[in-house]
Order: sequence, then C-alpha cells, then structure tokens
Amino acid sequence: MRRFTAMVLLCLLLAGCITMDTKVTLKRSGNIDLDFTLSSTKELMGMMKQGMKEGMNLSADIIDKVTISETDTSITYSMRDIDTNAAGKLFSNDESDGMMPLDLAGIDAQVHPGFPYITYVLNIPLPAAAQNNTDESTQLAQAMMSGMITMTFTLETFGTIIDTNGKLLDEHTVQWDLLSTDRLYVKFHDPVLAIWLGDYWLIYTAIIGGLLAAVLTAAIIRKRRRNPKAPKAPPVVPSEVLAFVMDARMAGMPDQYIYQQLLASGWSEQQAMLALQSVQAPVQQGQPPAMHQ
Repeated sequence: MRRFTAMVLLCLLLAGCITMDTKVTLKRSGNIDLDFTLSSTKELMGMMKQGMKEGMNLSADIIDKVTISETDTSITYSMRDIDTNAAGKLFSNDESDGMMPLDLAGIDAQVHPGFPYITYVLNIPLPAAAQNNTDESTQLAQAMMSGMITMTFTLETFGTIIDTNGKLLDEHTVQWDLLSTDRLYVKFHDPVLAIWLGDYWLIYTAIIGGLLAAVLTAAIIRKRRRNPKAPKAPPVVPSEVLAFVMDARMAGMPDQYIYQQLLASGWSEQQAMLALQSVQAPVQQGQPPAMHQ
C-alpha cells in the first residue's frame, strides 16, 4: 500500500490529475455490484498501472470475482453480486487490507417498514483524511486538498431516492465528492410488492391487475344477463296529433307540410315522425284542418 501511495505522490509531483471513482449498486438481496476506476492522463496511468502491479495484489479470497478492464487512461476493477465485506478487500498486501477510499462494510441501510413503501436510510460518516496521523497519510491528504486528486462515490439504489445530501443524478442514483463532505446520507423507498415479487414486480402487478379487471367485468356482464333491463316503452303520440295527421292527409296535404306544421305547433320531431308513420289515411282534396296544441 505504501508503494501505491508513494507512486501516487510521484505522479502528482510530475503534474497531472488523478480521478478515483467508486460506484456501488445496491441490490435487494443485500449484496452489491462494485466498480472502482482510476483514471488520469495516458502517461500517468502508465506509471500508476506499473506501480499497482508491483505494489498490490488482488485479495486471494475474491480474485475469482474480479474483472479488470483497462484503457490508455483508466483501469477499472469490477465485482458483481458480492457482500460488502468482500468489496472492502479489493486489494491487499502485507501492510494493508485494501485501498478503497471508503469502508464499504459501512454500507448497511436502516430499514423502516411501512405500506405501500419500505423506507431505507444510509447515513455513513467519513473518516478524516489523515486519521492515521502518519507522514504518509498527511502528505496524501495535502495532495488531495491541493485539488490534484478527485474522489467520487456513486451509489445506485434499487428504490426511488427521496432525500440525500449528495448530487442526484437520477431518481435511483446519487453521487458525492468524498473530499468535500463529511458523511454520505441518502433516503430511498421501495414498494412492498417489490420485496415479494422481485425486480419484475411491475409486470406481475400489471398481470394481476388485468386478471382482476377481467373477473370484475365478467361478473358485471353475468349480473346484467340475469337482470336484464326492462325495454323502454315506445313514445305515445297524443290523439289530437293523430287526428290532425288524419285530417291533413284527407285534405291532400303533403307529409312534409304536415311535419312542419307539427313542429311549428310545438310537437317534438320524434312525435311528428311517429304520427306520420302511425296514420294510414287516403289522400283527398279539401281544406287543411286547424291545428291546436
């Protein structure tokens, strides 16, 4: 670990910036996915990679869980579906258990049961940069304070974030600058159904909702079939209207004229049409009858 620290300080003296980013993805099972990335200029990364190979070894109990990906300007160590204790042992040697900028064993959310959501709270205090009070730690802390090292921690939750003291990237993800905060605080909630049904709870909920809707619709249809509504009684045409239509036709008035007269007298269109359909009378010549409402 001291070799790595000395190598970092040397890189800083040679001028350049180093970015250390730790991303943790929380899982409902309690395990995490971890991505630890070191990045800098091509020249500095070449020196850092060589120093890491010489000064550090992957911890023997997790070496089979680690995937390493490299570019000219970065190197990333990734682990999937591991417990936080294993994550804290990403690197080890004779002098140190690891080089993670944060004790990942501290990532243990407080659970507050409720309905329809379960609420989780993470509140992790960060140690001082020079907590070991050694010359090496003091030098590294001073280098960090100079702005030549950037250290970020990104947390992706399985629920929706409702409060945090970090920078919210989206509804599930928050990021902190480890050099400018003294604690990591985030509060998020997760639907109770997600605990029972897993990551596909939305699909299951939609299926169950569709089945309930189908059952309810079928019950309503059966009820209507058992208790059919009584047919509506046909509209009744007053006798005086029928008499007017009969007299008008006997007098030779065309149906269109009769229809207009009925409307003008205040009868509805339905009553006028029904009266014309109901009366069968021969057409004769004569005076049009007087229409009274």
